[in-house]
Amino acid sequence: MTLLWDAGYSPVLDDLPAAGLILDQPDYHRLGIWIMPNNTDPGMIEDFYLRAIPQEDEKLRISRDFVAFVPSLKIAKSTYRVWLAIQADPVGPAIALNVGQVSREAGEIPAFIQLLSKLIKVPESL
Repeated sequence: MTLLWDAGYSPVLDDLPAAGLILDQPDYHRLGIWIMPNNTDPGMIEDFYLRAIPQEDEKLRISRDFVAFVPSLKIAKSTYRVWLAIQADPVGPAIALNVGQVSREAGEIPAFIQLLSKLIKVPESL
């Protein structure tokens, strides 16, 4: 965040709000900040997506069981990739959101979409 301060964005918070952050500075570009998976917990984008899959999803259970037998430091990444691979119509990690395999209403996805909508000023009707 210090680099943002040095670039003229102020104030820059040490603690990122759970809803993400939008910086509006006169004479600067509007800037949105979201740290995966949810601005507070350690993790990555796959953790973000996994939270949008219902926990009772049978393929999620199969994916977790499979990954449990594979030595890996990237459990979330592996679980999400296996879950994608065993879908009826496998797609890439981000496309799963666009085609409805991952819910837009679950996990932190609604907060992320709200941040993006505010950042680019999308009408609420979309």
